[in-house]
Amino acid sequence: MRLIYQEITTKSILYPKCVKLRHEFLWKPYRIITPNYFDSEENKSIILVTQHHQNIIGCILLTPELQYH
Repeated sequence: MRLIYQEITTKSILYPKCVKLRHEFLWKPYRIITPNYFDSEENKSIILVTQHHQNIIGCILLTPELQYH
């Protein structure tokens, strides 16, 4: 099996697929509505995706901790 690993941004055409994958496997099974505030924080994230053929099969977000002053 050949996997492709790639860093993307929220402007990437792959980003909506990453969001859908997260919703289907992380939020939906627990009947949780995805919080809207994630969108603004994800612009600051490093987003790594794994693809097999044209399918996103994994997504990791590394988001810096918020600093409150």
